[in-house]
Amino acid sequence: MPVNAYLVLGVVPANNEQQVPTNANITISFAKHMDVDTLHDGNIRLRKVNGDAVSYTYDYSRENFKMIIKPSALLPNTQYQLEILGGTAGVKSVTGDYMSIARTYEFSTIQLKAVSEPRNLVLSQNGKFIKAKWEIPAEVNENETITYSVRASASSDPEAPFLWPKATEGITTSMELNIPQEFEVGTNYYVMVQAKAGEFTSKWVISQIYMEKPKDPDPGTGGGGTNPPDPFAQLQVLEVYPTEGSILIGDTVMVVFNDSLDTLPENALYVVQAPHKAKLSVVDTLTTYAVSKAVPGAVSLVPDHDNILQWKAEKELDKELEFSIILSKDIKGKTVEKLGVTTMFGFRSPWKRLYGDINRVKERLSGFISLSDAYIYETMRVNTLNAYEIVSATSSFNPSEYTETKAPYFVHEYVNIQSAYDLLLNAIARGSSSGKKESVKLGQLTVDKETDLASMMSLLNKLKSELKPWNDLIHGHHNRGYAKPAQVVKGEAGAPYPDYFTREFKSDFDAK
Repeated sequence: MPVNAYLVLGVVPANNEQQVPTNANITISFAKHMDVDTLHDGNIRLRKVNGDAVSYTYDYSRENFKMIIKPSALLPNTQYQLEILGGTAGVKSVTGDYMSIARTYEFSTIQLKAVSEPRNLVLSQNGKFIKAKWEIPAEVNENETITYSVRASASSDPEAPFLWPKATEGITTSMELNIPQEFEVGTNYYVMVQAKAGEFTSKWVISQIYMEKPKDPDPGTGGGGTNPPDPFAQLQVLEVYPTEGSILIGDTVMVVFNDSLDTLPENALYVVQAPHKAKLSVVDTLTTYAVSKAVPGAVSLVPDHDNILQWKAEKELDKELEFSIILSKDIKGKTVEKLGVTTMFGFRSPWKRLYGDINRVKERLSGFISLSDAYIYETMRVNTLNAYEIVSATSSFNPSEYTETKAPYFVHEYVNIQSAYDLLLNAIARGSSSGKKESVKLGQLTVDKETDLASMMSLLNKLKSELKPWNDLIHGHHNRGYAKPAQVVKGEAGAPYPDYFTREFKSDFDAK
């Protein structure tokens, strides 16, 4: 039974990785097909550092020699240790290979902070109803879902009995609410909102409103005694997937409204194969953007979400095309007025060939510049075609390893880093930072207000350094650039492993 120092190629999360999500799985990449009888919690131990063991289940792939560990529960703000035992009693391959000593990896889960109260709670009156609107809390964890509890009361004390809702609490993920209850005029009321994120709950933010009596209609207007419509009482689009100009992953388009939808009109939502336009003319609605040009698909409300309308394509959309989502002006909410104007949004179908991961590109630029998804995808597309042209000309090129979104890891990483480099260089070249700490927005580009030119140049040089080994690889130079890799984890006897051995790439398109 031979000793194999490289039996474990790497682990994700990598050694000493920070901010690991609490729902993350752990991936161990082996060099050979493993004896599954040696893959158990006695040989592969997961525990809190200096703490209790963590139970897990796992899947093992015989095709790519990967073990996917699924922990029962990871806690935030906690450091964990994964130990893979070596020796003849430890993990072994089917041919009896084993490591001479144990391998240990540590990682820390995301550092959660308490959510603060919602900001700028504003109340407005619409007849006998109250409209509440607020802004996102100043302190909240990134990518964490926030829900809001809303109450209406005759008292400013959150512990006092409240008038609405009648049972428990009014819960919403939106940052505005038409409270569906009539209130007496000539009376003071209080509306209070509280944010909830994960295990944290904020303080209540409270605002007061005096319900005024409706004014009599102006005799000269011939009015019928009704107040002008409240603009907040109109149906609004809160969110669209995919976002404007972005790529549709999958086959379903979704539109989120600020109110539950009433009976849907005919052709409430349809999709056409045409680029987005700011405004449709009469000729447009009769030709290119007409209902008769609609792409075949089914429209329905999302189950258990009567404020979300979805469209699902009958068959896979053709690649590399622009599409438009068109919403009927007659879509009406249950408690608000119609949408009122025909509304449209644009998106793209996936390119025939696209490598890299947009989230990896965003992570590298986070805190420096913000870009639209469409802009990032365009840059990744250019670098994908460039990488494929280069690598396909090398002697080691194997066409079977390359599909529309799949390629060897080094190609994906080249596209990620080259795209981040190009986007940052373009931001600097456009003069988007003057060295002052100020917020700058130019089209699809936003520079963080805390970013200065020196910081951006430092990141640019770092990206240039990281790019070299991946650039060598796509040119077929597989033995260059790794004597002193920029990022390493330690193997046995302190020997470094290149970063590409410790990471597993999974494109967001693989979720389709």
